[in-house]
Amino acid sequence: EELIYRITVLIKALGIEVVITHDPTGVTRHPDHMTCSRVATEAFRRSDAKRLYYPTVYRPLNRLMGKFSPMKFDPAAVQAPYPTMRVDIKEVKKLKKMAFFAHASQKHFSDVGTTAKIIFLFNHEFYVLAGEK
Repeated sequence: EELIYRITVLIKALGIEVVITHDPTGVTRHPDHMTCSRVATEAFRRSDAKRLYYPTVYRPLNRLMGKFSPMKFDPAAVQAPYPTMRVDIKEVKKLKKMAFFAHASQKHFSDVGTTAKIIFLFNHEFYVLAGEK
């Protein structure tokens, strides 16, 4: 409750209109990602924000990652809804990649790094509209 309250206050104080968080499965069922999703989604519901988005992977790419990535993807994620928004990240992709790999556990201690190498081959990110007011 405290996290939900704090995030709701921030959304209001900053005038945030769009919230982006993990989908309820956290894609890989990582408990931190699932908690983040629950908290941010509830904060969205309680706030004046207008839209809630969950990042997703374009379905053919998700199936490819499921086949070749050492990560254990949630089967539900492979059947995720088609993206409702595509964002061109070409201009910031290098910076995003550097930020992602600055997190040591992402690069060295998990299979996420291998998966990220696949994701960062592309110039777009995909999102599913999960809530709208």
